[in-house]
Amino acid sequence: MVTPQGGVENFEDDRFRATQRVFFDIRYTAGITTKMRISWDSRLFDIESIVNVEERNKLVRLITEEVDTSS
Repeated sequence: MVTPQGGVENFEDDRFRATQRVFFDIRYTAGITTKMRISWDSRLFDIESIVNVEERNKLVRLITEEVDTSS
């Protein structure tokens, strides 16, 4: 399941930069790290946090931020 959580606009390097936070809920998979990225629907997302839902090793929530590829 993919759940958008809203976005933020910042002014950096003389331009506006929009970021979108998205949650991905997937089946439990060992070995996922915050050094990985998600490629979904031709978009890239940095993994910021990994939550083992209810610590049951059934569902993992990946808290991500969309990668700005426009520049």
